[in-house]
Amino acid sequence: MAAQSALETSKRAGQQIVDAIHLIKDLKTKLQSVSNNDVQSAKDRIISLRKAARIALETAKKADNFALDLKAKTEKIQIPQLDKNNILQSAEDINESANVSSC
Repeated sequence: MAAQSALETSKRAGQQIVDAIHLIKDLKTKLQSVSNNDVQSAKDRIISLRKAARIALETAKKADNFALDLKAKTEKIQIPQLDKNNILQSAEDINESANVSSC
């Protein structure tokens, strides 16, 4: 009787070990699948970010070139010096022109 009980216990333990091995294999497969999906997902994000960085770099280069063009154009613009004497002289010139025109 004790031998029979020990045999049944041994069979149940053996079955539990087999079930545990199957569970471990199943978990390993799922883990590999999740790992592969995570790797692919990370790879896709890196590629997407790399593309976005390239676009940002090109946009920054265009903005830099535009700023340099604007700087060159504004440097060409010359504004005459306006001081009190120049303004007074201009006012006198205008008055003289007005007086000559009215005669």
